[in-house]
Amino acid sequence: MSPLSEPSRQLLRNTFKLLPVTVGVVLPSTRPCRSALAAQPASVDSPPCEERAEGQASALAPHSVALADDHAVVRMNLKKLLAREADFRLVAEADNGSDVVRLVTELQPDLLVTDLAMPGLDGIEVTRAVRRASPDTRVIVISVHKEEPYVIRALEEGARGYVLKNHSGTDLIAALRAVLAGGRYLSPSFPPSLLD
Repeated sequence: MSPLSEPSRQLLRNTFKLLPVTVGVVLPSTRPCRSALAAQPASVDSPPCEERAEGQASALAPHSVALADDHAVVRMNLKKLLAREADFRLVAEADNGSDVVRLVTELQPDLLVTDLAMPGLDGIEVTRAVRRASPDTRVIVISVHKEEPYVIRALEEGARGYVLKNHSGTDLIAALRAVLAGGRYLSPSFPPSLLD
């Protein structure tokens, strides 16, 4: 495992407590129906909420999220952040790009949160592969890299958001919600003109 950068260490010290994690596995669950509030139409394998059997999730069923980061501590903290939000459910996680592409292809989650710098396939290559294999999965890149060329490249490859790791957890949650609503999202330190 590679050492954590100072922004990642700061994020961990200031924001989250650590939890146990399982890497590169599919977490037990079934694919939720797409919320009636989602901006995108339901996919073939996700029935509208009103078609679900009695007693199953309502129209506010959580959106499925896959997560990829090569730092276990970062994944643990992101898992805790997502667990506090009723509208998101983590369905898979991986510590490298190849595994997350395989998991996303299999599960077709609503969202993928991927690190930019990972072993094997990096976040840009992951974004490109996921856009082909699971076009309805919206990708948000998280990174310590704040240089604009990284952001521009991620957006050009199909990422719907780019969030800096040294920002608060509320930044990522805001990104997830904006992307689900059909928009795009950049951490506040980036000029909005990058989305043009």
